[in-house]
Amino acid sequence: AEDPVLQDRQKPHYVSYPEEVERLGQSLPLRVPPGFKVERLPLEEEFLVCSLDFYRGKLLLGGYDGQLRIADDTDGDGLEDSYRYFGGTLQQVTNLRVYDDQIYTTAPGALYRISDTNGDDVADSYELLSSLWDCSAHQNDFFFGLVRDEAGNLYGANSTPYIYRPDGKPPGYYLRGD
Repeated sequence: AEDPVLQDRQKPHYVSYPEEVERLGQSLPLRVPPGFKVERLPLEEEFLVCSLDFYRGKLLLGGYDGQLRIADDTDGDGLEDSYRYFGGTLQQVTNLRVYDDQIYTTAPGALYRISDTNGDDVADSYELLSSLWDCSAHQNDFFFGLVRDEAGNLYGANSTPYIYRPDGKPPGYYLRGD
């Protein structure tokens, strides 16, 4: 049976306002430390990127809309200028890490391992690794800092600001799994 977190693989569930993004981008100067160079990728602002990593040499983007997309350089200038569907739909893709050709991603209350088993640049395997922690389903309930140690254990922290323990304190989990 399909995981209940996976939803229809359609367009984002929110509206983008590119003119507002452009206005804010022009009014807020970007400060870059000496020795660093920052270039804005000429990607359409169709979805809000929450996380990214490289997968098989390509930039993989995780979106607030739960979609995973691969960014491509279609004109050969060295900058990714378009993206295409890779996988989803989860909830907000708040973390995205690639280890040993496997994609690990978190959505509120869940940790997944995703893979492209046939090499066609489309995810075809979604494995729910864990959902054994509290999640409020509030838009600000996030999972932070998905990292892996030398032994292969994954670490992360979950915030649940809208659920409280019986003692009145908000729960927070520091998780480790292998």
